[in-house]
Amino acid sequence: MNSHVTRTHATTLKATVSEAEINEALCDLLAKEHGYSLDSNNVIYRGWHTTKTTDAMLSHCWEIEVTVDHSREPTACDKPS
Repeated sequence: MNSHVTRTHATTLKATVSEAEINEALCDLLAKEHGYSLDSNNVIYRGWHTTKTTDAMLSHCWEIEVTVDHSREPTACDKPS
C-alpha cells in the first residue's frame, strides 16, 4: 500500500490499495470474525469486485470468500502422544 499524509488545518490520509491487499484485508476480517486465520495452511481466500443493477443504477460491491478445508486439519491420531 502506498500512503500519503498531508497536514494543514486538518490531516488527510490517502492510500492506493492493490486488489490483492483489498482481498487479504477483507478476508482477514471475515476469517477473524469466525475464529479463523488466513495464516492457517487449510485456509484459502479470494475476492472480486462486482457491479449489480439496483433500481436502474449500478451498485458496486466487493465479494469475498474464505474457505476452511477441514479435511486438512490434524486429527487425534496425527498428534504425537
